[in-house]
Amino acid sequence: MIGQQIVGFAVIKMVGFNEYELIEDIRSNCKVICLNKEKDALYIKIYSYNIQKALSISQKHGFVAEVVHETGIYFILRRFIKRYGLYIGTLLSVILIMYFSNIAMRIEITGTNNEAVKAEILDILKQEGVSTGKYIPSMNFVKANIRLSSLCDDIAWSSIAHTGSVIKVEVTEITPKDDNESRRIPSNIIAKRDGVIVKAEVLAGQLEVLLGDAVAKGDMLVNGVIERRNGVTYYYHSLGKIMAEYDETVQIVKNYKATSKNYGKTHYVHALRIFEADFQLPGLKSKAGNFDVETDTAYLYFFGIKLPIGITTQKLTELSYDEEILSTEDAFFEAYRLLDNYEKNILSDEEIVSRNIEEVMTENGVTLFVNYKLIGEIGVQQEIFAK
Repeated sequence: MIGQQIVGFAVIKMVGFNEYELIEDIRSNCKVICLNKEKDALYIKIYSYNIQKALSISQKHGFVAEVVHETGIYFILRRFIKRYGLYIGTLLSVILIMYFSNIAMRIEITGTNNEAVKAEILDILKQEGVSTGKYIPSMNFVKANIRLSSLCDDIAWSSIAHTGSVIKVEVTEITPKDDNESRRIPSNIIAKRDGVIVKAEVLAGQLEVLLGDAVAKGDMLVNGVIERRNGVTYYYHSLGKIMAEYDETVQIVKNYKATSKNYGKTHYVHALRIFEADFQLPGLKSKAGNFDVETDTAYLYFFGIKLPIGITTQKLTELSYDEEILSTEDAFFEAYRLLDNYEKNILSDEEIVSRNIEEVMTENGVTLFVNYKLIGEIGVQQEIFAK
């Protein structure tokens, strides 16, 4: 019965003479489900795929035939088989649904409540083609994120992704240190290194050392706990600048064989991702050579459901390496250049009292052993009630 419903069957009414020959011919060429006669008419129940054959046999024997009943999925589908507009409309609907499921409808920015920062972020994203109304798989989130991090001075970190038609931008703002808050916490000032005290300026707290005193790392320099003559103990956030003279040794090494990494042009390559496999899109050739690679995939969504299909974007930055063999003279020149950078950047807040340099040559390169006598601030905050 289920098979008849799927395949479909029909009842054909036939009227004419010499019914015996007609019945024998139909039974020989068609699969008849049942056959009966009512008054002058012959009713034949037959499968859908034999209808035309049965009608042809009926016409051959001079019978008048008509289909009086049709049942089954076959006949339901046949009603729509030539309705091309329905198929085209359905196909267009699916295409439009998939398209609009991947159009950016909204951009959400989290991590900041500053409207000026949000406006700046939206402006930078728009310059990089990331805005509402745009096709999400065509957006280059990797490039946009790099531009956002480099152009927006108010954020320390950012990430761009999308869920359905919503683009989500997560940022971390650069928050200035709240000096007023920190100054309310009671604290001492202790030594962060060994040294000899040469200068002390105390704005809050009680100085515990004298000029010329030798102190070790961790010693108390300024005490934030002060007991007055009335017996009451007061707690202060110690403020002061304690300068000391101390020794420091630095080792600068420069090998004869130098390798430098150079970055060149940046290329973007797109591929069609199906599940975990990437297929190069037609007309786009893969790049040959050494590259620094960053990859991001924008998946398609259908009614908010993430599909295993998307567009993979690779950011390829050309890489090249230069190798150079230095002479001893050139190696020492580069070592002294590194030492100069160290003094300008690392020791910029210290006063160099004296400097003693020992030059050493090995089979691999040269080394500078530098002994400094420096004057610098050695005090560091230590909270009194810290756990």
